[in-house]
Amino acid sequence: QYDHRSKTFVSYQAVAEYKPSKRHALRANYGRGYRSPFMEETFQVITFIVDDTTRLQGLGNDNLDLLTNDTVELGWRARLTEHLESDLELFWSRNKDYASIFADGSVRVEDGITYVNFPYQQVDVEAEQWGGTFSILYALPEARVNGRVFATVQRTHLRDNLLDPTDPTSEQNGEHENTPAVYGGFYLNWLPIQDFRINVSGYYFSDTTQVAALQTTDVAGKVLLNLKTSYSLTDNVDVFFNARNLLNNDNREFANTDQIDGLYLAGVDVALN
Repeated sequence: QYDHRSKTFVSYQAVAEYKPSKRHALRANYGRGYRSPFMEETFQVITFIVDDTTRLQGLGNDNLDLLTNDTVELGWRARLTEHLESDLELFWSRNKDYASIFADGSVRVEDGITYVNFPYQQVDVEAEQWGGTFSILYALPEARVNGRVFATVQRTHLRDNLLDPTDPTSEQNGEHENTPAVYGGFYLNWLPIQDFRINVSGYYFSDTTQVAALQTTDVAGKVLLNLKTSYSLTDNVDVFFNARNLLNNDNREFANTDQIDGLYLAGVDVALN
């Protein structure tokens, strides 16, 4: 059982919707939520050997505040035609009460070895994000086609960001590039003839600069396409072809992760009922 921190936090949300007509709907949402500190941030004790007489020791902190998130969303949904719907959402969010590990100036000496302490401590940095998502949902029954197209644009800005929390002159604010500035995608379902189905989907994200394992990595933008086709031979037997990452784009999507090649599958589905 872990009971840190033993304190009451209240999450809340307010939602409102207004429909000026049958084809249009407006919505608004405000909420506050929390994320408790990770196990590492609370209980970590890890030692790094510098030399025979010096150690760096990372320490957890069981008195950290919960990370606080405030979010505001405004949305508009419209039925443009009988076969076409659109949705626009604008959003803003702010995270604060982060924790970071850094030297606090405390040391201790045991058996001739000096331990320099690096405990997790609260930092003043705030991350503010704003952006919008627009999507189109379409269905053409006479052509037996339906699908969706969407795109999100966002910016994340850091305030009170000290690279060294003990040094007021190390402030480095500005745009945070760990999250793609542009992300979008689509899917398409098509039934060109009876019993033959085609599904195409894909997504795109823009370049990012990510910090992981004390390294800064530039991650290139990526386009990924998937294709699945199937044909029903009988009510219980389908043959299929499934291509994931159709273009065999093996660019990494996150820092220090594997490079994934395309995966191409073909087979027969049999329903035993």
